[in-house]
Amino acid sequence: MPTIDIDFDWNHAFEYELGTSKKGPVIRQKGARLERIWPLRIHETLYLDFARLDGSPQVCLDFCRRWGFLHNRLAGKGAEEEIDLWRHEIALMRGWIQALGVDGAPAGFLSRQKVASVELLFETHPLGRRAILLRPITLMDAMLLQLAQAQAGGGSIATCQQCGKWFEVGAEGKRKVAKFCSDQCRNRFNYERRTQK
Repeated sequence: MPTIDIDFDWNHAFEYELGTSKKGPVIRQKGARLERIWPLRIHETLYLDFARLDGSPQVCLDFCRRWGFLHNRLAGKGAEEEIDLWRHEIALMRGWIQALGVDGAPAGFLSRQKVASVELLFETHPLGRRAILLRPITLMDAMLLQLAQAQAGGGSIATCQQCGKWFEVGAEGKRKVAKFCSDQCRNRFNYERRTQK
């Protein structure tokens, strides 16, 4: 049986800035230079970082400066994405995370749902290896596919008892019984408990 891999690269501009349009605040590309990046190879839980965004223009701009636009692959100088679009997509990601279950509480009502748009590619290698490649269409599709892959692989999402942030547990993430997103949060939680006694 062939393996199934995610193959996703994305165009990222060298500069972005905040601006305004008739519809409100936007993130605008400055200059025409683009670089090719592989966000899912660089960051295994990019979808969680995206879901944690507060939707403020500056926070969305900071994310865009690192990863690029959510939908516009072949952007050029002056290309824009509305902050309202970013807020909508953040809410969508949070909704999917909640629907799939947080802290071991399965959603129970989802059976089969379209999550993301992908191209299906079949790849053959000179040495005989064959693979099915799923190529997300946009960065948003890639993050949704990353979430779906983590969930289908036996992982789940927990809430850190110290900072309240979501983090992956089980599968390739932290142990299923993990209560903290990092050693720093675990140490801080234990320190605060000791000092309260």
